[in-house]
Amino acid sequence: MNKLKYKIYYADGGGSNVPDILDHNLDINIVFEDGRVFVITFFTLANVGRLMNNANDGCIFHFWASDMVIIRDMLPETIECAVREMVASNHIQKMGTYIGTLNEVFSGRDKLLTFDTFPHMASHWDDI
Repeated sequence: MNKLKYKIYYADGGGSNVPDILDHNLDINIVFEDGRVFVITFFTLANVGRLMNNANDGCIFHFWASDMVIIRDMLPETIECAVREMVASNHIQKMGTYIGTLNEVFSGRDKLLTFDTFPHMASHWDDI
């Protein structure tokens, strides 16, 4: 069995900066060793409810977001577990969106990035 390496990167800094772990949404990038990058937006149920209740357009009968995944809370271990399950089940392509390669997505840096030099919140090596 091969090990699939990936890193979790909080697109907005996230992680320990989340003000309310039960009412929040967070964009993350999943960066694979081969350079592919996927985006997923995690939401909590409380956050979806609050966003619907605060809708300004008068239509609060539905809520959706591309790449939306609902999780219990925004603790780093919850996010890591959810991503691990998505990768292991090979559902990452269905639940997230491929947004380009490492250097396409994170351009503007001084030098070309590699998987090993890319900053991350958590690294994983999962059996697939």
